[in-house]
Amino acid sequence: MGGTFRSINRKTTLSLFKQFPKITKCDGDFDLVMNAARITIFDHYLNVEEVVNLLDNVDSIERYRRDEIWRTFNKLLVTSSPCYYVKWVKSPQRLLFKEPSSIDKLLVAMEPSDNRGLLLAFPELGVLYQQYWDDTHLLYFLNKDAIQPLMDIARKSGLNVLPW
Repeated sequence: MGGTFRSINRKTTLSLFKQFPKITKCDGDFDLVMNAARITIFDHYLNVEEVVNLLDNVDSIERYRRDEIWRTFNKLLVTSSPCYYVKWVKSPQRLLFKEPSSIDKLLVAMEPSDNRGLLLAFPELGVLYQQYWDDTHLLYFLNKDAIQPLMDIARKSGLNVLPW
């Protein structure tokens, strides 16, 4: 992802660590320290049979339709509020925050077909957003009211927010 993200100044880094102190202690398992909501293509949690039919056996037309919904969501999401890329480095164990070098490069990095599992921090909202490969992405938050704007963006894009 070279060139997509750039380093930020020490003051901003310290501010982000102060705002999200719990994530520095969780080794990447953010749901252990924050509440989580799921944003998904689906209107319910999938059972085992549905996983096979709706995730493993997706035809190209359906995959394209889903990807277009995610692209719409991604664009609305990253233009709604400033965000930072969050990277968990295992050796030495530490957390890094970086800013997108441009919205366009960030959207390329968020491309649904790449499924890079990006984790983004939205400091103005106090929310973390994590992409997953299975058409279900996560919002981590401390304050339930903080995710309302992102839930509205999800619904506007054609996605569902599942109860947590």
